[in-house]
Amino acid sequence: MPEAQTPRRSMALGINPEQHSPAHLHDVSEARSLGADHRLASVVPALSQLLADESAAGRHLLIVTDHKGEVLWRVGSGSALRQADLLEFVEGADWSESGIGTNAISEALITGGPAQLFSAEQLVRTHHDWACWMFRGRSTP
Repeated sequence: MPEAQTPRRSMALGINPEQHSPAHLHDVSEARSLGADHRLASVVPALSQLLADESAAGRHLLIVTDHKGEVLWRVGSGSALRQADLLEFVEGADWSESGIGTNAISEALITGGPAQLFSAEQLVRTHHDWACWMFRGRSTP
């Protein structure tokens, strides 16, 4: 669960709990190009095979962001991807705290460790139907 300061910090950044639209750093096609050239590109297929559920009944997404919180890859069922589209949870979207407010991605970026947020622990109200787990990989020099 995020510390009590986190929602206040998000709101101080101008994030409106009633507005679900994240900042977009790149359009989807540009973000996909960035992802193709990113150093994580070689491990995304393995992550997808191990963690993603692309079956028709799949209800979760695998999201991979860069070190700043920009979504570079998303894998999931057609239904889960369509639901994510409604929140603009797409490639190129900024899911850092300054991009969309408190969520597991932003918490992992801030703390440097894993994060899990449920429902109203996320600042933006349209995200309350979602649970989010984020594991942040460590950079190597």
